[in-house]
Amino acid sequence: MADTRYESGVYVVEGRSSTGTDPTAVVVAGQHGIEPAGWLTAMQLTGLTLETGRLVVIPFANPPAIVQGRYQTSDGNMNRQFPPGEAPTLDAAAAIWREIRRHEPDVMLDLHSSHGIYASGVNSGVGQVVFPTAAGRDTAVSATKWVNDEFVSPSTYGPEYEFAIGTVQGKEDRPLLTHKVGHDLDVPGYLVEVTREGTTLSDRLAWQTAMATKLLAEHGVTPATA
Repeated sequence: MADTRYESGVYVVEGRSSTGTDPTAVVVAGQHGIEPAGWLTAMQLTGLTLETGRLVVIPFANPPAIVQGRYQTSDGNMNRQFPPGEAPTLDAAAAIWREIRRHEPDVMLDLHSSHGIYASGVNSGVGQVVFPTAAGRDTAVSATKWVNDEFVSPSTYGPEYEFAIGTVQGKEDRPLLTHKVGHDLDVPGYLVEVTREGTTLSDRLAWQTAMATKLLAEHGVTPATA
């Protein structure tokens, strides 16, 4: 989308011991302009040194919404422009989808934040949940348990802040990016939502970064240890 208001960078990180056959991950963030934990996590990922794998990051998927500090723009909700089995319904969404397809991902992450906490009765909303595609459900379960054990449970936050597993993406005909990934690509995909309810940005960023790096590592996109 060069020379348009949706112009945005794409970052590619290659593993230092890559063989050319290592897995590729695509991470998207910034579809909504009031969810900075997503794009800040994505930008942190661009600075990783990878041992194996290939990482493609689109941190700012919706620049106009981010600039305006709005959930969506007059073009509508970005994450409702990806109908499964059909062409995206917004030019910017189509550009994101072309970029995803171009890199032939083995795994895909979409990073968000929400008000409320999923299935907890704390407001309405879908915070503290990972929505996996069918191909990613088992990995989502193990990654979520790890983040809860290592980050949420030892914190001052109550048990309602532990991450849950949401509905499988791709089984419903909903025009979300991860539903399209699950339906059209049938690869492991994850919609990761942290909550803005009673949390600090630094905590949201820590949780989302931990979840993202754990999911990537489980699929062979592994950070270097030294």
